[in-house]
Amino acid sequence: MYKLIFLLTCLTFSNSYSQKTQIEVLDKNDKKTLNDVLFYSNDKVIAKSNKYGIAKLDNKNFGDLVIVKEDYYDTIINLEQFKSNKIYLKKIEVIKLKEVIVYKKNIEGILDSIYSNSITLKKINPPKYLHFFNVLTNLNDTLLFINNRVNFIKGRGCFVERENKIISNFIQKNNKPVFSLNSHNIVFNKNFTHANSPINSFELMIVAKLKERFLFSIFEEEDFYQIKFEPKTNNNEYPYSGYIIVDKNDFGVYEFKAEVSLKKNKRNLVLENEILNFQIITETNYIKYKKNINGNYDLVKYAYDSELKVLNGYFKNRIFINKCRKELTPYFDTSTTVFFDATTYKTK
Repeated sequence: MYKLIFLLTCLTFSNSYSQKTQIEVLDKNDKKTLNDVLFYSNDKVIAKSNKYGIAKLDNKNFGDLVIVKEDYYDTIINLEQFKSNKIYLKKIEVIKLKEVIVYKKNIEGILDSIYSNSITLKKINPPKYLHFFNVLTNLNDTLLFINNRVNFIKGRGCFVERENKIISNFIQKNNKPVFSLNSHNIVFNKNFTHANSPINSFELMIVAKLKERFLFSIFEEEDFYQIKFEPKTNNNEYPYSGYIIVDKNDFGVYEFKAEVSLKKNKRNLVLENEILNFQIITETNYIKYKKNINGNYDLVKYAYDSELKVLNGYFKNRIFINKCRKELTPYFDTSTTVFFDATTYKTK
């Protein structure tokens, strides 16, 4: 009798163990494993890869699964048709221009068109289904966090899945998020909620509008203009260098990249009658759009990374880190989503 029970126990354990499928997730180019990759079945996260890139999934009939990781194209697989224990995700990469030549043209006119198109959202398709990742941290404290898929409905706003917890340790004052940490408030020059449309990126607006702060050069390819920029020596507040790739015909933005290029830079603002000073350690903004067959532009990727150091006040010498990603994701079941206010990070 004891042997029979033991045998049944072993069979049960073996059967339970066999009901798991183990998948290793890797970068398609360098073959490095990827952690924190989310596996979705409709509106539910059913697995997440560990630090070794391994995800374990129950052998159930999930149908199509959507695999989501910031900086990578979302991928759809079907477990029943999936024959390998490895899956490779393709990274979202920059446009590689074949050949460029210097071209004499009115750069200011092009920048004015870029600015006008951006603020009016001309020919910009709002992303209907979006993966929104955003985190703001200081040491072991998280002031802001979201890692959810969002459904945008025209005329109604954003709706977010309930799967992952949203952290929002801030309140809105005078259209700025005021963060609370250790019972003290802090405000930043940049709005780290990233509630605006990617094409309204603060960095793109600075470069296109405040032209007198930058030096420009323009290059030409068959379908594009590439405008390169770098800061003038007196531009210490927003010393961006980078490029804009725009369509020759309608001046729609295909790509934009800007990063802080000077080690000595400082920003400041007033909080509760005190001037707060910040040093920008790193700051990079990257935007990628794709022109569709109707001549409109669809978002591919919005990426922002920042590290800044507080130079005075209660948080003196503290470093705050912000990472944000907005990327298109395939259709998902939105029946259980809830309204999401992108300015407050509150749901209802």
